[in-house]
Amino acid sequence: MSIKVEVKWGVHRPEEKFFTMPLVPGMMAKGLFISDLPRVLIVGESENFTFTAAFAALRRSINNIVTTTLEDLEPDWSEAVTAAIRWAKKNKRRGGSLNDTTSFSISEVRARYDNAFETPPAVGPTFISEVDARELHENPLASIRDHCGNIFFQCPYRVDANGDTAKLIVDFMSSAALVQNEGDKLYIGITTEGRYAHAYNLRELIQDTAPEENYEFEGADNTSIQKILDFGYKHTSRTGDIHFTILSHHVTLIFTKQASDSDSTTTSDSDSTTTSDSDSTTTSDSDSTTSTTSTTSTATVDDLIKKVESMTTNDGQPSATRNESN
Repeated sequence: MSIKVEVKWGVHRPEEKFFTMPLVPGMMAKGLFISDLPRVLIVGESENFTFTAAFAALRRSINNIVTTTLEDLEPDWSEAVTAAIRWAKKNKRRGGSLNDTTSFSISEVRARYDNAFETPPAVGPTFISEVDARELHENPLASIRDHCGNIFFQCPYRVDANGDTAKLIVDFMSSAALVQNEGDKLYIGITTEGRYAHAYNLRELIQDTAPEENYEFEGADNTSIQKILDFGYKHTSRTGDIHFTILSHHVTLIFTKQASDSDSTTTSDSDSTTTSDSDSTTTSDSDSTTSTTSTTSTATVDDLIKKVESMTTNDGQPSATRNESN
C-alpha cells in the first residue's frame, strides 16, 4: 500500500509533482495508544490544546505525556476538554471520507475523557511553555529529556523572515536526533492537501535529511490521526480556518532512530587482515590494516513500499516552533 502526495504545487510533470510513500495504517496507534502508556513528548501544541486532550483521552490517561508550546501559554484543561468534545461531534458530521474504520461514538468519546481527566477536568498532562522544537538538545529539563523516546510534532508550519516550514522540520529533526537513541520514534503529522503539502519538501526530507540524521522512514500512517480527530482535535491556523479543508487529508510520518556512525563497530586489525602462507602473499604495512565499519543502510521508498505490502494482512492492516501547528 502506498499514498501519492502532491509535493510541487503548480508543476505538471508527474515525476516532479508527486511523491509516493508507503502506508503503514495504525502503526502510530499500536505504538502509542496501548496500555503500557509509553512516554511521549508533544511539541508545538496550539492554544486550544485539543490535540493533547484527544491524545490523552484515547490513551484513557494523562500520564506519561509532556506537552509543550513555543509561546508562553497556560492550558485550561476544562475548556480544552469541553472544546474537544464539541469538535468531536463536528468532526464526525463532516468527516465522512475519513479512512479509519473503527471510529468512536460520541458516548465512547465522553467515557474515555471521563477516564482520562477529572470531573471537571482541572488537571491535565504535564505542560511546559516556551519550548522550541528546534532546540530540544539544548533544553536542560529532565521532564523533556525523559520523554524523548517518542516525539510528536503535529502540523508544523512556519513562514516568516526566519525560515519556512521545510527548514523548521529539518531543524526539528536535527535537534531530535541529538536527544533520541536507537529505536526511538519521531512522529510528524502533516496534511496531504496539495495546497499545503508542498511546503514540507517531503522528497528531500525523507530521502536526504532523514538518512543524514540516522532516521529510517517507516511510512505514513493514515488512520491513527483520524482517531485523534474522532476525539475532537481541532487544527488551528494563523492563515484562516482550514480545519475542514484538511480534515480528511491527514497522515503521520513515522521515523525510527538508527545507530549513529559513532555507535558502529570497527573490526580490530587482527580480525580484518589475513595473510595466507600457502599463497606466499605479503601485505605491505600501509595496506595491512582493514577496518570494517558497520553502518546502517537506509531503504529506498520503493523498498519500503514493497516491505509494507508484504506485511499486510487481508484486512489491510500491517502483521520548535509551534508556528501553525495543531
